[in-house]
Amino acid sequence: MVWIWLNPVSENEYPYADFDDANSVISSADISVSNRALAPNDPSDIVLKIDWGSKEKVLNLACLPNGIRCPLVDDVIGEYVRKYAGDDVELLPVTVRLREKGEVTLKFSYAHPLFHIRALDLEKSIIDHWLIPDVAVHLFSKLVFKSDCLQGRHFARDTYTNRIVVSNELKNALLLTGDFGLWFIKPEQLEM
Repeated sequence: MVWIWLNPVSENEYPYADFDDANSVISSADISVSNRALAPNDPSDIVLKIDWGSKEKVLNLACLPNGIRCPLVDDVIGEYVRKYAGDDVELLPVTVRLREKGEVTLKFSYAHPLFHIRALDLEKSIIDHWLIPDVAVHLFSKLVFKSDCLQGRHFARDTYTNRIVVSNELKNALLLTGDFGLWFIKPEQLEM
């Protein structure tokens, strides 16, 4: 069974990090789409900002919801992902500017997938509109992923939907941490 790793459904309860393209050397597109290695990088190369949520709430999360489709994790969650994903992931340290004037945290890194897959089962899915025909899904009524899409791996990005796909084993290990910022759904549950 495979899962999609998302931000929590109720984002108003959690701090949310927005990518600061103007102050970042590495672009959000490189992180959210590319499968080429971007590390090693300096945390100042990737800057995010918190517009809502206190410093305390941010620092109490191990997985910080953010505006691009890539998990933003602390060292503990990052090591779990690395343990399962091995060379299929790189951790890109970031600087998060907090709401409190002048305060930053270097606690988080993007878990950037280097392995991309075509997870979508085109025969069982109902695609309403393609952004790029047969390449990138824009709108759908139903998504079904191939049961063997991870090919024995644990962490990847689906090229059709640009979503992070994880194995049942990785999902269960991450949920054991008890972090409130973790959220996984089955592909069939994804709404667009």
